[in-house]
Amino acid sequence: MRDASNRFINPISIADSATSYPFGYDTIKFTLKQDDCPEYDLMSEVPIMVGENGILESGNGYTFKKQEFRFFVNPNGIRLITGSLVRFYRQSKTNSPPLTYSELIRALETLEELIPLPWERAQVYRVDLTADLKLKNNPSSYLSNFGRLNRFHKQDNHGTAVYYYSSKEFSASKRTFVVYNKSEQASLSENILRLELRWANSALRNARRKNRVLTLNDLCAHDTYISLIEEWMALFEQINLVQHPPGHLNYSSPSAFEKSLSQVGARQYNYEYLINEADQQAPDPSSKSRIKKKIACLFSAPSSTESPNKIEEITHGARRIYRQSVAVPQELTNRKSA
Repeated sequence: MRDASNRFINPISIADSATSYPFGYDTIKFTLKQDDCPEYDLMSEVPIMVGENGILESGNGYTFKKQEFRFFVNPNGIRLITGSLVRFYRQSKTNSPPLTYSELIRALETLEELIPLPWERAQVYRVDLTADLKLKNNPSSYLSNFGRLNRFHKQDNHGTAVYYYSSKEFSASKRTFVVYNKSEQASLSENILRLELRWANSALRNARRKNRVLTLNDLCAHDTYISLIEEWMALFEQINLVQHPPGHLNYSSPSAFEKSLSQVGARQYNYEYLINEADQQAPDPSSKSRIKKKIACLFSAPSSTESPNKIEEITHGARRIYRQSVAVPQELTNRKSA
């Protein structure tokens, strides 16, 4: 058996200092490979740890359920199939709020007490980083403000969520940005719009993480936390936020465009959205150029280019969460326990 002192980076050393981190971890899925814990024989020792009851044979291995979690064990290792660290840690039926930085460390240590394995070595194959925006109105009313995201494929889910997939084949998407009404999903009293970036498999091996496997122990490191936040924010800033749902303007000609825009008012839109839509929908280069000139004239007055209230509320809320999160002193998250 391994030394019990070989635990996660910085165990609980930042608990009091980090409980107000706005960015939090939601879903985390992982697998502990047999090769990464040679001091254990997982196939034979796990049943002793968790008890024989509830173990079901499956293929060349078996599954078992322990509290919130269901795992699959075979000669290659042990893999989390279903279960939420958030619900496990909070002993709750919902995954809200997400785990703060210090709570993640505590949750992983509690899991290690439940199933005594070196989980810090487990490889992460999915992680979700979440920001919850507290808004003035029903969160669903903000979904139509989320427009295009370049190089991502957008899908509106019947007014309940907006998905941005990095692949046309949704099941193959390595990064997915999701916006949805968390208040409705979790029966919350406040108006919470959740913005969540989900990484899967190879997307977890980007340049910031030096193209190596991400482990649970890495998630307890300050530099990983910051790199995930930076990636989240970079994608959010690229989303084209619009005040009015797309499809209400006529781009068939400059005159038709001007007439349709005057009917709803230029302030219902944002400048970048109109320019992008002109690029996509104008029937020919001449019309495109003339429509863009009209847009430039309409937005020439400084007051006309100001973001509408809903866009300001979303943008300022996300940027405030970002500033608060990256401003946490690194020494609070890198200090080793005595």
